[in-house]
Amino acid sequence: MTAPTPPAPALVRPFAVSVPDSEIEDLKQRLARTRWPDPETTGDWSQGVRVANARSLAGYWERGYDWRRLESGLNRFPQFLTAIDGRLSRTGRTTTPRSVSRFCTPTATWSSRPAGATCTRSS
Repeated sequence: MTAPTPPAPALVRPFAVSVPDSEIEDLKQRLARTRWPDPETTGDWSQGVRVANARSLAGYWERGYDWRRLESGLNRFPQFLTAIDGRLSRTGRTTTPRSVSRFCTPTATWSSRPAGATCTRSS
C-alpha cells in the first residue's frame, strides 16, 4: 500500500481591483432607471430608509462618486486571491510600522480610511 499523496498547497496569487468602464457605466445606467416607491406615510424611520435618503445616495453613486478613486485606494495595498474550502477568497496583507505582517479581510480594507488602516493599527 502506498502512502496517500498530501494535498497540494493552496495557490495564493496577487490580485488588484480592476473594474471595466463598461461595468461602471452599466451601474450608473441602472441607478438612473431605479423605480422608486411612494414616499413614507410617517415622519420617522419606522418604515425603513427614507426614500429621499435612498434617492440622494443613489444619485451620488450615479453622478458624483469617484469609482476610480476607490479602486486606486484599494489597490494601494497588496491583495491576494486564494481558494478556501472551495470558495474564492480575497485577502490583503499590510505591514505595520513595527514591521509585523498582518492579514486583513476585504471588509477591513474597504471600511477603513485610509484604506488598510484597520489592519495596521496595533491592538
